[in-house]
Amino acid sequence: YLVRHGSALAKDYMSADDSTNYWEKAFPLLFPYGMGGLEAPRPTHVSLAEHARWALRYHDRRFRSQSTFMAVAFGIIQRRQALYSSKLQVNKTSFKKLNIHALSDEMLKAASEEEGRTKRAPADPTVRAWRRQVQAMASRVIATDANCAQLRSKIWSTTIVAGPPSLWITINPNDINDPIAQVLLGENIDLHSFDARCGPSPDKRAKNLATDPYGAAQYFHFILHLLMETLFGVS
Repeated sequence: YLVRHGSALAKDYMSADDSTNYWEKAFPLLFPYGMGGLEAPRPTHVSLAEHARWALRYHDRRFRSQSTFMAVAFGIIQRRQALYSSKLQVNKTSFKKLNIHALSDEMLKAASEEEGRTKRAPADPTVRAWRRQVQAMASRVIATDANCAQLRSKIWSTTIVAGPPSLWITINPNDINDPIAQVLLGENIDLHSFDARCGPSPDKRAKNLATDPYGAAQYFHFILHLLMETLFGVS
């Protein structure tokens, strides 16, 4: 397999005219035949996010155990969401009414110092207007601060509509010592005739969790859903 190094930036946006695929070139061990990469031409269109989810569920676990595949895929998906969100925002009438030249370095610096001192939004109306635009863009991008704030506001809105919860708990499953987690991570453990003395060592269990973050997240998702369904009857 021929891998050529260079100083030029790799292009991760695919088009119909491209003869090369970024994923096939960047991860030759994941695509050893040089085909089948994400967003490669195929009869049925598959989005990048859906193909990445499929890859993480692949039976031999090579995608989920690769050290950089998940980070690269998430970074590209997040950047595309940011670009798409920016495109939507700049086409709005409220954005076009703002004047970018009205901002100055001194205004932004003063607003930053004020926000750090008071822990509140800046008082300058120009800065506040642009801040709202930036937050609106970021709220559509997964895992950003604005996106997390939007999710928190939905939780509070649910509380206002349905009333406050009667029970506050923090569920923290013990993934290192739970055999279910090791089964999801690929260990051959018979849960029907389980023997705690025959499982992997503590170091091996910790290594399994560290090398397979998708499997660790899958375990937490499974346990939390199981608790919600069996203890609280919420499905």
